Amino acid sequence: MTPFQPITINGNTLDAGRGTALSFGDFADDAKGTNYIVVQTSKEALEDADYKVLDSHGVELTDLVSDQTYLCRFKGTDLDTLRQLDFVSFVDTYKDAFVIHASLKQQAPTHQPLDAQGQQAGVSNSVETVKVDIVLHVDSTGEDENVKQEIVSRTGVEPSTITIINKNLRATLPYASLVKVAKIDLVQAILPAHAVTLMIDRHSSSGE
Repeated sequence: MTPFQPITINGNTLDAGRGTALSFGDFADDAKGTNYIVVQTSKEALEDADYKVLDSHGVELTDLVSDQTYLCRFKGTDLDTLRQLDFVSFVDTYKDAFVIHASLKQQAPTHQPLDAQGQQAGVSNSVETVKVDIVLHVDSTGEDENVKQEIVSRTGVEPSTITIINKNLRATLPYASLVKVAKIDLVQAILPAHAVTLMIDRHSSSGE
């Protein structure tokens, strides 16, 4: 299955027609190990009946992230059943490759940028740091402290380098650690930090 049309999330574009699908890895057989999927529909606007069908399959639409494409919380694991729905053109898990904003991949501290999945030879040992805003999924209320602890566990950074702001997090991390943070299921986006207080418009963080 390939997307009906290109999907751009956090500046990262999955476009089978332009060959970018390879850098996102294989499409998932199932949703084991994650609670989040991407669903692209063949309709510009879903009807009430469509929402009911998705709900009956355990799919909760949480955010419009690209044209006719939704980030969803999924309570099940069976993606094939969703792929067979007549108003669905594409379904896959929410890839790590979508999480890290494209601009951060271009800023990686070597002459070669990170690829779509945030991976690059030579970056894994980099100690150069970057300040980022870590946006959690909209349904992750109350999980900010748990995510902070998981970031500390995965990256080895000091807890003092991570601040909880408006239910999301701001952190100073080695570039090498961004890939590790992107693998945390509750993390929706890793964005360049701004000087202003973190106020996330979830739709504006999704596209380019």
